[in-house]
Amino acid sequence: PACRQAGCSLKRLNMAELFLGIDLGGSHISAQLLSRDGKNHSPFFKIDIGSDLNIGYLLNYLTSFVRSARLAALNQGGRLVAVGLASPGPLEPNVGIIISPPNLPGIKNFEVVRALQNVVGLQVFLINDADAAVLGEAWLGSAQGFKNVIMLTLGTGIGSGIIANGKLQRGRGMGGEWGHTTIFFGDQRRLCSCKRWNCLEAFCGTEGLFKTYSRFFSSQTCQEVSKKMIENWKSDHAWEKVFGIYCRCLTEGIINIANVHHPECIVLGGGIAHSDIVEKVKESLRTPANLCPNPPWTPYKLKILLRGLEIRLAILEHSGIIGAAKHAMDSHSIQIERPEVGC
Repeated sequence: PACRQAGCSLKRLNMAELFLGIDLGGSHISAQLLSRDGKNHSPFFKIDIGSDLNIGYLLNYLTSFVRSARLAALNQGGRLVAVGLASPGPLEPNVGIIISPPNLPGIKNFEVVRALQNVVGLQVFLINDADAAVLGEAWLGSAQGFKNVIMLTLGTGIGSGIIANGKLQRGRGMGGEWGHTTIFFGDQRRLCSCKRWNCLEAFCGTEGLFKTYSRFFSSQTCQEVSKKMIENWKSDHAWEKVFGIYCRCLTEGIINIANVHHPECIVLGGGIAHSDIVEKVKESLRTPANLCPNPPWTPYKLKILLRGLEIRLAILEHSGIIGAAKHAMDSHSIQIERPEVGC
């Protein structure tokens, strides 16, 4: 028996360790295997989901992904070691519970880590989708080489992920919500979806962008406002105003972030993010009047916190998957793996 156990251990040591990153979105679930060197391993898993998704269906989909990934890993001479699951919040990553994602009404208080581990017999690690995105971009994306990185995902809401001194920061597990910090723009007051006033999300999320659009256009319906803004802001005066206000408000949020975290790099991702927005924000940060816009203008005395700050556009197509896999790698590495029974 001792010889058989030694042989089993040797065989496992010679097998490449692979990690499954899963990204749970509002309209689909996608996943892929990654190795510690950042290489993707086929196949790429994806399934569309609808508003009728419930806990039972979700667990079945996740179980199917893991079992298929485990077989794929074996076929490639590797072994699936752990699973990282990126999910929209709110969630409790430390105890593995998805609480109540707004776009997934059938998922409430789901103890997903415990449930999936019990079925597949592997370690599972839950992470907020914005946290997964910043991990992905810092590992293999536009923020490689930086140890102090913030990422803002600009979409329906404003997600944010924070890396300080090379480590993900979440406070007790749910912190780092920069989309729900206060900014001021002129005399405007906007009620955020969180029911507080003047959050960054109320100006720079999709609903906030539409409210800005409505100030300059009589039509109260407009599809793909962010896309049309990027297409037209250089040639149309009204769209230029919308673009300018959006970037100005985003700059306010970025200055707040710099004051608190003093990061090396801030990455902008999500459906609204675009290279034009990145360049306009950079320009705003270089313009003294934009740093203290309220009269009488005075020099911004904390400008030193902006020195050397990089503003970059996210470049990874699947940063959530990559970040979820990286989270599984990092979390697995600091835990003692339980011995498996048999080979």
